[in-house]
Parts: sequence; structure tokens; C-alpha cells
Amino acid sequence: MSTIGHIVLAGLPGSGKSTVAPLLAERLGRRWVDTDAQVEAGLEMSVSRAFEEMGEARFRAEERHAAEVALASAEPLVIAAGGGLITERGALDIIERHATVVLLEAPDGELAARLGSRAIDRPLLAGNPAGALHHLRAVRTAAHGQAQLRVATSSRTPAEVAEAIAAALSTSVRVGTAHPYLVGVRAGLRQSLADHIPTSAHRVAVITDEAVSDTAETMAALLRGRDLTATVIAIPGGEQSKQWG
Repeated sequence: MSTIGHIVLAGLPGSGKSTVAPLLAERLGRRWVDTDAQVEAGLEMSVSRAFEEMGEARFRAEERHAAEVALASAEPLVIAAGGGLITERGALDIIERHATVVLLEAPDGELAARLGSRAIDRPLLAGNPAGALHHLRAVRTAAHGQAQLRVATSSRTPAEVAEAIAAALSTSVRVGTAHPYLVGVRAGLRQSLADHIPTSAHRVAVITDEAVSDTAETMAALLRGRDLTATVIAIPGGEQSKQWG
């Protein structure tokens, strides 16, 4: 078991990383860092200009460097990561060693509406924001699936999103395996279960000890209420059941 460590906010453009980060940092009594802002300060140019003049590869290298500097801090930080950072080869491995990844989620249409006319300032969205968001979601799904916490931002203000993250992390323990995960212990957790299911998922298996299969059935019913196919798999209790086979 280990502490939460740094908190890295990830998500598609418009998900609210840079807006939520300072609010979350204030609630947790931490400093916060925005990797895009760090890159802009270091290069003395905007992200869009850096893409145009230096190319995406150079920008990603600068972005990764900014993230590595933040992750090396002995002081736990809240880090608003550039949208493509965790998809870079090897970047997620580095992040997972030092931080808990929180994915901010919202449907493409809502993301596009939030960005509005500012979408033209995003190099990867210029020309067709809606289509570009759909494409980015597809190519980043695998990386986003590695997040230890998923938080739905639809119908929530940035302050409410920050509060939801703070509440979840303050009642969770991080298990530092090769691919870290969180164990949450708090009242009402079952009611928010569906919020932690990847948006790309359609089928869910609820694996349970036979002794608490009734609780598992309740959880499955909540998932079905979100248009997910949920199957309960009850197994005998005991150490002999704690294996993939």
C-alpha cells in the first residue's frame, strides 16, 4: 500500500484539467503545475505556435520534460497534464511510478461546446473540432483506461469536480503494483460505481465472493441502469480463489 503521491489530471481537450487543477490543489493544500504553461514559459511561445514552428515531436519532448521535472518534486503536486502526454511511449510508466492518474471525462459534444471558438487555438482540433475530438478519444482510449480514478464532469461545475476528486482520493489507498490502482472505502461508493467504468465499455463482469453475492447483484443492477450489460460471477471465498485462472 502507498500514499496517493502526485495527482496527474488527464483528459481530452475541454475536459477542464487546467481549470480544475488549482481548485483541487487548494482543497488538498498543494501547489499545482500546468505542463502546457510550463512549456509555453520555457519556449516563450504559445502551444499553437510551438506546434507550427517546431513540430509536434519537439513539443511533446518539451511537454514530457516539464512533466518529469514536476514528478521529481519531493512535494506532492497537482499536475494538469497535456492531453497527449500519457499516450507518449513510456510516459505512462514514469507517471504511474510517482503519481495517481485522474481522468476527467465528458461526451465529445459537451467538450466541443466548452471549447467553443477557442478550439481554433488547439493545434489538434483546428478545422473540425467535433471530428478531431472523436478521433482523439479513439486513439487515447487505451492510455486513458490506465487511469486509477475516472470522474464524470458533465452537469458539474469545476468546483464540484474538484470536490468529487478530493473526496474520492481522501478515502482511497493506492496499491503500488506495476499498474497501480486505488482501493476506495467510503459510504455510498456503490452509487457512484458506474462513473468509474470507461465510456468505451459495454459489458462488465462483477466478480464477487459468494458470501456477498447479494451486494454484487445490487451493484450489477446499478450498472444496468446505465445501459451496461453486467454479469455477476460468484466464486467461493478463500485464498485459493485469488488467482486469474
